[in-house]
Amino acid sequence: MNELTKVLSLTASVALLTASSAALADRASSKWWKNLSEDQQTYLQQEWESMSDDQKEEAQMMSEERREYWDTLSDEQKQASRGQSQARLKVYEGLTDEQQAAFRERSKQRHQAWKDLTPEERAEARASQEKMRMKKQEAWNAMSPEEQEAYREKRQQARDEWQAMTPEERQSKHEEWKSKKKEWKGNRPNKREMKEATTF
Repeated sequence: MNELTKVLSLTASVALLTASSAALADRASSKWWKNLSEDQQTYLQQEWESMSDDQKEEAQMMSEERREYWDTLSDEQKQASRGQSQARLKVYEGLTDEQQAAFRERSKQRHQAWKDLTPEERAEARASQEKMRMKKQEAWNAMSPEEQEAYREKRQQARDEWQAMTPEERQSKHEEWKSKKKEWKGNRPNKREMKEATTF
């Protein structure tokens, strides 16, 4: 289930290679596209053109699913999503050429992993992602207006600090995050082993 959720992050995070690129199909009437910088448009256009016909078809299907999901969001949720998308593009632009190449390769691998899932596995992954989204939304709704504002300010401060970093500092921070993530994963209890240990 963890792998399915990981694969679904391709759409949940508005991954640049697929869901975002799929918007190029109807970019002429897209406010999202018009709000991008020229460099961002050029990058996404190049990525779109480099995709195979199968990848483009899959991306368009995923884009349609995202549009249906988009229609269920409130105005506040839509605004937050737009801000997150722009922030991710800015982070991408701050990466080195090697990091950008690695990002694109990981995106392609996630895209292929999603294509390899059966319809049932995709449905399960979407259900899991929706459950996670609802849980986050409930936590957000439980916060007071002051707490929400403090959270926004904290996120903005983190983005500003990232933008102010040199490429070397960003690389160092990236490696630090990777190390912490690896350590966290190593310390997590193995769910399968726990299940086997409690099965008689």
